[in-house]
Amino acid sequence: MSSSDSAVFDLIERIAASATINCIWKAYFNMARGMGISFGLACFLPGPDKLSDVTFADSMPTGWVRDYTEQNLVVADRLCHRLLRSHSPFEWSLPDFPRPETGAPWHEFLLAHDMQSGFAVPDYSQGDLSVISLTGTGKPLHRRDRSLLHFAGLALLARCRDLGVRRDQPAPPLSDRERECLQWAAAGKSDWEIGEIIGLSEKTVNIYVERAKHKLGVATRTQAIVRAIRAGIINP
Repeated sequence: MSSSDSAVFDLIERIAASATINCIWKAYFNMARGMGISFGLACFLPGPDKLSDVTFADSMPTGWVRDYTEQNLVVADRLCHRLLRSHSPFEWSLPDFPRPETGAPWHEFLLAHDMQSGFAVPDYSQGDLSVISLTGTGKPLHRRDRSLLHFAGLALLARCRDLGVRRDQPAPPLSDRERECLQWAAAGKSDWEIGEIIGLSEKTVNIYVERAKHKLGVATRTQAIVRAIRAGIINP
């Protein structure tokens, strides 16, 4: 076993034994900093929620989370959009995300803080999407470092849940049609079958389900159903 492998196992053991979220994050971020990471945070994906309300650990510049929230940058945040489509960790750089022709508040915000690249660890294991988002010096991470950040990050998020971190904010309201389509989807019906039942086209049903997924801040239909049931929006 290499020294780096031993270090991550030691870290995971410390995470499992830690009694506070602050201790868990400090241990994890110290390892990340040694890999060239400058900033980071752990949160639920904002979606319709404010980032300041769903962040449970961070090592960001002073005022960063507050400014992001006040400027409502989640609307233009291309990283959030990618996280909704990803189940695996990934590296990113700002040029990966197309810059709007008119107005680029999210791009400018990251550039102003010298955040031009990073590494994201998504976790859907509890239905809601929780994320570790790290930004570095612009240099690509070594493959082994990505693996270490990934596995230790999943241990961190799991331990935070054990310590009581939950997405306590109520789920956003769905329209009657969004709720109806999601209820039939929970019954195992396809978009075509739902359309036949409620008198809509298959395409229109799909649009309603996609809107529900976006409002609920999840990536898949199954996750939307799980969150909607937990929130009492639809019946199991």
